[in-house]
Amino acid sequence: MQPRRLLTPPNLLGTAAVFLALTGSALAGAQLGKNSVKQRHLAPNAVTSAKVKDRTLRKRDFAATALPRPVSGATGERGATGPQGARGPSGPAGVTQFLAGAVVKADGSASIASPPDSVGVTRTGTGVYRLDFTQNVDLCAFVISLTIFPGGSSGASVPAGMTAGRIAGNSLRVETRDSAGTFADRDFEAGVSC
Repeated sequence: MQPRRLLTPPNLLGTAAVFLALTGSALAGAQLGKNSVKQRHLAPNAVTSAKVKDRTLRKRDFAATALPRPVSGATGERGATGPQGARGPSGPAGVTQFLAGAVVKADGSASIASPPDSVGVTRTGTGVYRLDFTQNVDLCAFVISLTIFPGGSSGASVPAGMTAGRIAGNSLRVETRDSAGTFADRDFEAGVSC
């Protein structure tokens, strides 16, 4: 029986092929840079759960719909009230409101002012009166209407007529007229609101 020769050409060629295959893949692995393997280089389903190290994936590594929604826990007890906060800055000054009015007798001899002493009345001619207020009323709205002075004729109706007014400074000029449009002394009410 003849001893077998171990170094035959096919054995040498096979050994060289295995050697090159092993060193070539090691060489290729050593030449790959960090993050150089991309998704397009991987075969479908090539990376499985068994091939990923536990606790290395983060939420950002998954699609938004891939992870379950977190479940909210029970509501905790209410905490203690915190300390009083610092006082905030003062707001802007508000608009000062001025309301005044008067009921005036036709001859201007008697008037009822509200608030008291806020309005002075002067009859300057037939059907013409000047109401002087304690402050400027240029930017105020006013209302004038014919009336019957309190304590006047019982059951009398307000006479037909018209009124007009004009504000200048702290004064309101009031004109009263009869139904024909002629100046006539009439009882009236006037008020301003700023």
